[in-house]
Amino acid sequence: MTRDEVIELAERVLKDQDRAREWLARPHPLLKMHPPQDLLDSHFGRDQVEQLLVSAEASFVV
Repeated sequence: MTRDEVIELAERVLKDQDRAREWLARPHPLLKMHPPQDLLDSHFGRDQVEQLLVSAEASFVV
């Protein structure tokens, strides 16, 4: 998944572009307190963020 695809996934899961931007910028405990947007430059990081979003889409808390 590309960086843009992860951002689009965040927008779809969070149902709002502004909410997605805020979520991507906020440190996340499941990412060792890194903001998701900081991880989007590597394949491994994008995979981690994608998995959080897929879990959220399946109604798990992220």
